[in-house]
Amino acid sequence: KLSSGYLEEVAAALRAAGLIRGRTGPKGGYSLTRAPKFITTEDIITALEGPIALVGCQTDSEICPLAGGCSSKRLWGALQRKIQTSLRKTTLAEISS
Repeated sequence: KLSSGYLEEVAAALRAAGLIRGRTGPKGGYSLTRAPKFITTEDIITALEGPIALVGCQTDSEICPLAGGCSSKRLWGALQRKIQTSLRKTTLAEISS
């Protein structure tokens, strides 16, 4: 029950990331640009949401005035790397089967 407008936004983001291609006409539609086993969940999430960051300072150190002396920065960085590693290992083929 998603609106066609929302689906078009999602498709546009996936198309811009090179994950799908569109074709117009009677036999038109969308198709993947590569096999599902070669598309990671990181590819999809990054295409739809932008860079993965648990906290803003992970992508922009100037966002926080305490970034230089932050005691939790290493913890957030380690958690982010673990999430990214997991997302890189999980493919569209695995989640769609």
